[in-house]
Amino acid sequence: MSRVISTAIYIGNLPPQTEVEDVLNLCETEGLVVHKGPKGKEEVHLQGGRAMVVLDTAEGISSILTKSGQVILGGKRLTFSTADSAKAVVKNIRASWGIEVEVDAKVQQILQKYRASLSESLRLLSEELYSTSTHFLLELLQNADDNSYEAEVTPTFELRLDLQAPLLQVVNNEVGFSEANVYAICDSGQSTKAKKVGFIGEKGIGFKSVFAVSSTPMIVSNEYRFQFRLTSEDPMGYVVPHWVEEVPVYVQPHTTNIILPLKSKVLPLVKQTLQSIEHPILLFLKNIRILKVSFVQGFSILMTRKDGEEGLVEIIREVRNERATPASPSTTEPPAPGTAVSLTSQQYKKVEKELPLTPAMQKERGSSSVLTHTRVTLAFPVGAVRPQLVFAFLPVREYGFKFVIQADFKLSTTRTDIPCTDWNLWLRDAIPDVFEIALKNHFTTSPQFRTTFYELVPLLEEVPDPFFHPVVQRIQAKLCASPCVLTQSGQWLLPAKVFFAAPPELTTLVPNEDLLQAFGMEFLSPEIDLTSRTTIGVLRALGVQRFAALNMVEILEHPNYQALLRAKPVEWHCELYGCLSHYISRRELQVPRLQNISFLLLQTGKLASPASRPLYLTDPDNSEHASGIDEELPILHRSFCGNPAAQLFFRLLGIAAAHPQTIILQHILPRVRGMPTDRLISVTRYIKDHEAVVACEVLSERGFLLLSTQNQLCKPSDMLLPTPYNSFPVEEVVLDRMPLVSRAYLPEDAPAEEALQWRIFLLRLGCHLLFQVLRGNKGGFFSPSLPRILEPTGLPPPVLLEMRVKLCAAMTALWDHIAPYTLGRNAFWSAVCGHRWLPGSDGNFHRPVDGRLFLRTKCTAELLKDSVVYLEAEMGTFCAKALGIKTEVTVDIVLDRLPALKCPTDVYVEIYSFLHTNWSLSGTRILEAFRKVKMIHCGGKQYGVTEVSWSGDPLLLRKTPLLGNVYPQLRAFFVDCLEVPAKPTLSHYISELETYRLLPQSQLAVHKPIIMSIYFYINRCILIDEPTEEQLSPLLNQPLFLSNKDQWKRCKELLINDGAQHNALGNGQDSSKIMFWDVPTNCLPKVQAITLLCEMPHLSTLQPVGGGPDMNTLAHSPGLTAQVRGLVPFLLRYAYFENYEHYVRLVNPWKYFRVNVWQSASLVANYQVNDYQWNSELEYFLKDEAEECHIFVGLVKPERSLPKALGECFGASPLTIQGMLAAQNTEALHNMLVELGVAELPESEQAHLKPPTDKENPLPVIPGREPGAEPPSNFSVVA
Repeated sequence: MSRVISTAIYIGNLPPQTEVEDVLNLCETEGLVVHKGPKGKEEVHLQGGRAMVVLDTAEGISSILTKSGQVILGGKRLTFSTADSAKAVVKNIRASWGIEVEVDAKVQQILQKYRASLSESLRLLSEELYSTSTHFLLELLQNADDNSYEAEVTPTFELRLDLQAPLLQVVNNEVGFSEANVYAICDSGQSTKAKKVGFIGEKGIGFKSVFAVSSTPMIVSNEYRFQFRLTSEDPMGYVVPHWVEEVPVYVQPHTTNIILPLKSKVLPLVKQTLQSIEHPILLFLKNIRILKVSFVQGFSILMTRKDGEEGLVEIIREVRNERATPASPSTTEPPAPGTAVSLTSQQYKKVEKELPLTPAMQKERGSSSVLTHTRVTLAFPVGAVRPQLVFAFLPVREYGFKFVIQADFKLSTTRTDIPCTDWNLWLRDAIPDVFEIALKNHFTTSPQFRTTFYELVPLLEEVPDPFFHPVVQRIQAKLCASPCVLTQSGQWLLPAKVFFAAPPELTTLVPNEDLLQAFGMEFLSPEIDLTSRTTIGVLRALGVQRFAALNMVEILEHPNYQALLRAKPVEWHCELYGCLSHYISRRELQVPRLQNISFLLLQTGKLASPASRPLYLTDPDNSEHASGIDEELPILHRSFCGNPAAQLFFRLLGIAAAHPQTIILQHILPRVRGMPTDRLISVTRYIKDHEAVVACEVLSERGFLLLSTQNQLCKPSDMLLPTPYNSFPVEEVVLDRMPLVSRAYLPEDAPAEEALQWRIFLLRLGCHLLFQVLRGNKGGFFSPSLPRILEPTGLPPPVLLEMRVKLCAAMTALWDHIAPYTLGRNAFWSAVCGHRWLPGSDGNFHRPVDGRLFLRTKCTAELLKDSVVYLEAEMGTFCAKALGIKTEVTVDIVLDRLPALKCPTDVYVEIYSFLHTNWSLSGTRILEAFRKVKMIHCGGKQYGVTEVSWSGDPLLLRKTPLLGNVYPQLRAFFVDCLEVPAKPTLSHYISELETYRLLPQSQLAVHKPIIMSIYFYINRCILIDEPTEEQLSPLLNQPLFLSNKDQWKRCKELLINDGAQHNALGNGQDSSKIMFWDVPTNCLPKVQAITLLCEMPHLSTLQPVGGGPDMNTLAHSPGLTAQVRGLVPFLLRYAYFENYEHYVRLVNPWKYFRVNVWQSASLVANYQVNDYQWNSELEYFLKDEAEECHIFVGLVKPERSLPKALGECFGASPLTIQGMLAAQNTEALHNMLVELGVAELPESEQAHLKPPTDKENPLPVIPGREPGAEPPSNFSVVA
């Protein structure tokens, strides 16, 4: 019955910025057709976070109402309603039932009749379905689990009980009611739950169960708040809501609250039910993770579910006893602090199987086509085991199983029983399959279940309901066919292959390993607790057997057990015989049953049966005697003679005794030479086992012989012991050149302890381990057979080498035996050291006395590498030292071998570290050796101490090794001990120049920056290191200077180009012979020490060798002469105050008062360097002599050249001179100097400026060519 009559939809909880377009898009997505008004505009009205949308039809409204709270827009969950308020929704529902609606009398009569019929049907159905009044709690929990929740919320279901009210408040933090939910809960058959796996609801009226305990339930959720009022006068109280105007104060906001005022008669049962809620109730809920139960009067339960990996679920149950609980429905007093009564945790392992639904099963289930499969889940408790519930999503009842069963069973109308339907039978028959999955995937692998899961296996007597008997039978059948029983070895076997633990008297006799090896069966693991009667009952039901005495006899009879019997120790056999005696005395065994079993241990290690032949037991009292000497003596192991239980058993079997001494002296020794091989071996074993009664000396005197590996009888003193008597295989060393004791004496499966006993016995008889060493008559030792071992003849070289390598290993392994024969006067050891038999790494054999061999140890191999001859065999240190082989490295050995070594850098680090370690004792020898021989290895070459440096620039020093980069950890050794220069010296840099001198000229341009840097460092070394003449000799005499023409020259062949005017050399003539040292002008200060040392001339100081003015154009300049003479007093004042150093160098400064200035069209200077001469045009030149001064300038622009000439003469800048020349008069000149801070000359200086009285040579008169105005007689520019 659909009651949606409106064609308008109300959308609530819209985001603040929502537009009409957003609403239209939402409606289009949800399939709603929006109505358009008269103007063709969609009717959408937005106001205050809500929207009303008018639709063309009601189609799709029912669907959109079910999505209320599930559609998200702008981060908010939208609500959908057909009314503009929750109250209107309730009003519409009431109207749909014909309440508060005006209709005619006939319609009203029909509605009343329909409501009465529906009300009675609901009442009967509610009472039939939920005969237990507390079942409503499970229905409410079911509804809460099916609800929707926000992603960040932990789904919680809370029950709050007030015993005084009485009132029950149900709180659920779901997203809240929507209009569809309200319509569904106010109907008789509707539900908003989807039909799919995991939803519990089936009949759609679960909420109606609350009427069994409350007549006026109230619901408060979101904006909805309404109440049902069921009375005898109002039969529609089941479905008709009443709007609630005032909400109780204890209602928790933002949650769904169901408030149930309880009927007084159900209160005790509700209280008891809430107090007894246990862990499993949360197991199979898909959403709810927290369940709270609280009593206002001070009792509370908090249960929390935590899901782990691989189906592990933990449910924590906390019980508290409090005076008051928070948020009480009946009081607003603050809560009092609570005290925890108990905190329990229960873990479950969930195992499930998915069952696809066939069409027949879908029809049987009555499901829609959406439901395609279902699941059967088993939850196994971890820890204590007790009967568990069967669930159909919610608890049904206990059936006797100790694990929880969950399946979608169709329940009876009371929900307390599982009827026998095809659907339920189909689900039931899947339970053993799920149990089998748990067995394979968890029980046999999980430490939580591997020894305790038998407690979970059901027995028929524990499950009384015949419906589930097939489950018990099939589970046991599957376990019987599966390896499900844990054994002592940790394996899982079929139950039929497992015994319970043996009785105490058989526990050590039949270990689990023997049982497994002989029969493929094992004993039950001791980890399984057999104090549990349930576990024992389950194991017996599965087929695990009891182990008894007859089983022991069956084991002895089994042919697979014979090998195990022979390997058993004597103590085991003694215990066995005692146990069998016990069983015979109790008449559980008969002697004839044992007579034909070969289980008696002979002294030879074999087994014999009492009935096969007479057996003998040695007797120290000589009460019995040995017989059958012509055959192998079947004598029981001598250890039995001291065991009373074994002797009793042998007497029961009729076995006689004989004394060993009698057997040996009377029956064995006289017949040794004539015995067959097998009997000789047997009697020798017997003698060895009884050597205490017959001394070895007696055996030697009686001529006792031993069998060799060649089946020959030999004297023991002529024989060597092979393996396994010997710890080393000497047979690989002697190669049949010495007789070896036969291995047949020792059984193949004999333990190491027995081999050791044989070794001691044979050595006492006179056998040897490696060399036949005999004591001489006059003392000392000798070996007549030694040459046969050390220098055998007739062997191919590879075989001989292998033999001698093994001989070295044998001497090491047996050194404790050989060492006593190396002391004192000893012909034996002298012979060992004198033979040439030690294999060397050079391919030759060496004598120990030569002392040339080294033992290849880690130290020798790392320090000496292949520079020495190593012993090409393994040998111990003590043995090597005794043979004169060097086992340690000394300083002298290292110094002797170091020059020839070629190895990686890390090896040299070890060598130099070794020398450094020994420096305090051998420093003088080490230093002397390194000074004489090049022993510093670097980059695959060897260097002397002076050829290397510790540090430096690797870009500059390509030839000089920098040890700091190669051996950073050895600075103390190289610098402090060997006196390696800490930084590069002059010799290193000169050596680098010699390297670059060998490069092709085309490659020099790339390396010029490096070459220049080398010159800088050479200059620094000259200034700081004070080099000797020997160190400087290459710099002065070899072509180590790179010219500007990329040629290497000696220092005397080059000029220094300091930027002087002579730079224009040659005036176009051939100047190929004129070369400069290729050093930039700005870098000349960095090489000044080199230029001074090598006396390299600077271009600026280069003096002409000739030249002069052009005589055809030479003329005296009266104007310039008068101008200059007028400036002289001022120039001298300037020089005195501004350049006093230049002033004091002026000779006869008075001469400048009669200076003459000459002009010529051409001024030429003649220069010569080495064999090359050239002319150079000059701007000016001075003829500054003791008594006179002449200035020569050009005819063109003398104003440029004259200031330069005066500046050079008086030490002033040309710019200052130009300023003076531009002055108009003496006053202007004086003011100019005052501005420059230049004062008048002191009177003492003015006196010096007066010329001497010379009437014959007065000052010339200008203009004119008076005396003094004539040009000098010598025009050469050379001073």
